Amino acid sequence: MPILRSIRVNTTLVAALFAASSGSVLTTLAEAQSAPPATPEADDAAPAPDPAANTAASSTAPVETPPVVVVQTGAPQPPSQNLASPLPAAPPPSPSTAVIKVGGGMILLYSNNYAPAYDAAGNKKKHLIDVWRASIVLDAKLDRFGFHYEFRARDRPLRWMPVNSWIEELYGSADLLAPTDDFGPLVLKVGKTYAQFGRFWDNSFYGNIHLRDGLKLVPNWGLSFEGTVGNGKPLAMKYYAQYFVIDGNTSTSNANRDTNSIVGTGTTPIGARRRDDFVLRVEPSWTLSPVTNIKVGASFEYFTADFPDTTSPQAMAAMSRVKDQDNTEKVIRYAVDFTAQLAWFGLWGEYTRQLGRHTNAFPYPPLAATMTTPGRAGAASPDVTYWLVGANFTIDRLTLQYNFNHATYEKVLLVGSSTPDAFGTHREWIHNPSFSVKISDQLRLIVEFPFWLRKPVPGLPTMDPKKPPLSPGETEVIEQQVLATLHGKF
Repeated sequence: MPILRSIRVNTTLVAALFAASSGSVLTTLAEAQSAPPATPEADDAAPAPDPAANTAASSTAPVETPPVVVVQTGAPQPPSQNLASPLPAAPPPSPSTAVIKVGGGMILLYSNNYAPAYDAAGNKKKHLIDVWRASIVLDAKLDRFGFHYEFRARDRPLRWMPVNSWIEELYGSADLLAPTDDFGPLVLKVGKTYAQFGRFWDNSFYGNIHLRDGLKLVPNWGLSFEGTVGNGKPLAMKYYAQYFVIDGNTSTSNANRDTNSIVGTGTTPIGARRRDDFVLRVEPSWTLSPVTNIKVGASFEYFTADFPDTTSPQAMAAMSRVKDQDNTEKVIRYAVDFTAQLAWFGLWGEYTRQLGRHTNAFPYPPLAATMTTPGRAGAASPDVTYWLVGANFTIDRLTLQYNFNHATYEKVLLVGSSTPDAFGTHREWIHNPSFSVKISDQLRLIVEFPFWLRKPVPGLPTMDPKKPPLSPGETEVIEQQVLATLHGKF
């Protein structure tokens, strides 16, 4: 019986200590370890243990320790801990430890928009205070198996999304290789998790054109293998191999600029989707010191974009004039990036190329037919080049930062041109200087001054409906704001 075996171990240990102090040890460690274990029946009738017996004799019947559950907030403890004091001769195996971490956060936003002064409906764009999002995060780990869940909510729907609450990530995981393995760790995630294409983020709140086009912070449904070779060594390499069956139908892209955000001539998505999405990434790194690290990355992505193919007027208006027979598009992306980070200075950059249309409604959105004008489909670029570069400088709790990103949309079929099959180029770029103050480990204030401009293809309406149409080649402001965000987490 487990309880009796535990009592036998404890009494034997006391007896052994007493015998060792009196110099009357009668058996050797080898003889004790070779002794057969006692049966439960013998335990029930056994007399008090011989004080001269060595404690190693009981090591063949280890203490059975139930799993220990640790519930915590903040950084999780290691998934397996040896909570029992081992016997010197034969330490018992470490008990399983279930670690549950509960966390969350909230972003409070203040925005003052200077340009354009009016939105598409003619409303003044000034002074917005909003809970950008509130989130709850749950992480659980038992031995090599894990679970992750993040739920987000906000006061009103975000951009094209028709809901104001959603599941950001939801997956189970298994450690295929432990961190102590020569080629570990290696983790398999199954569920909804982020695509690891390109540099993950640029340390800002406002974001970049990559985000607005659906290239960053995109969670999808599928499998993700995530590993590291040379873990903890000066030279190491992270790698990712992902397959997503379908997109996660949640992102912070702008309407019509990503596959699942195509709204056509309306305000809600009309059923476009990404599927069969393959992502590969390798990220070698060189750690020169605890505060100095250099990383480079290379990424590849291939997926299918399905556009609406029905007879509804709204869906037909969003169909591209350049498309496959079944209204799908094969898209290839590749990227290279680098990051150099010191304790006080950071520098990063990324180059991305996309071949194929992941949307058919940007930069030309579809237009619905009116009494005087016919409707038309949208048009998109099959050849897009993205750039991103940034740097920051940290002094104590203050960080100064600057981000710049640029996108060139080539070979856009000009809608309404008098010349058949005429093509043009659309360009956009963002300057985003900012500063942040670390109030505490759980609270940070970020103030940004984004300046988003474009040199549009002909025929696009102006961002400010109260301004006259642009001259050919004229630069226009998409957004110019002052943003203050308070980031809290627990």
